Order: sequence, then C-alpha cells, then structure tokens
Amino acid sequence: MTYNFTHLKECEYMFNFNWSEIFLILIIALVIIGPKDIPKVMKFLGFWVAKLRQLIRGVKLAWYTYADKLELDRLNDVATDEFPTRDEIAAKSKAKQDDTKKDTSIQ
Repeated sequence: MTYNFTHLKECEYMFNFNWSEIFLILIIALVIIGPKDIPKVMKFLGFWVAKLRQLIRGVKLAWYTYADKLELDRLNDVATDEFPTRDEIAAKSKAKQDDTKKDTSIQ
C-alpha cells in the first residue's frame, strides 16, 4: 500500500525563503565557515536533512497505517452491529421452521 503525501505541500514550504534571503544566508555562511569547508558542511547538512525527511516519511506512514487500522476496526464494529452473524441467522431460521411446524400441527 502506498501513500501520496502531495496534500501536505504546506509542510514542505514551512520556511518560506525568497532568493534574496537564501543569497544572504549563503554569503554569511561563506564568511563564517569559509570557502574551504562549505562543501563539507553542505554534505553534512544534506545527509542529516535526508535522514530527517526519511524519518518524517516513516512516521507519517506509520500514522496513516494506524489511522487506517482504526477506521477499519470502526467500520468492522459498525458492520457487526448492523448485520447478524451466521449463527444468529441459523437460529432465526430454525425458530421460524419450528413456528411453522407448530402452526401446521395445531390445524
């Protein structure tokens, strides 16, 4: 079973930066970290962002699976409340047959 998380786009754009803000952050990073270490830092950040996204995706999948199970359990409870079981149907059928036998034997 696969899930489509496209309806959760607002979560992906939580940090709504425009290009000028990103450029300013990169300039500050270049000054603070230095041009020599920026590739290492970016690789490190990219690795952990990917791990975090993977973790969030797993939590979402587990949550939706749990919610689906709860919904199926609720629907199963509703269905069993509304519809009789085989044993109940057999008991009613047997009772009807017994009633008809009694009615025909009385006449």
